[in-house]
Amino acid sequence: MSFDLRGVAGVSSAALSVLLEWARAASRAGLALEQVHLSASLWRLTDLAGLERLLPLEAAGE
Repeated sequence: MSFDLRGVAGVSSAALSVLLEWARAASRAGLALEQVHLSASLWRLTDLAGLERLLPLEAAGE
């Protein structure tokens, strides 16, 4: 499974919270989260929050 959030422009910490909950729900359902694509603004927020290690992120712009 993968999440493609490259089109998400307006972001907040709530967006990160939802993304992490989706990842936890996928894990509980036995699904492998293989990659997460983020918009540049969501990437910056994830990096600032120190959460990049919790998600299988693809580099911004890929």
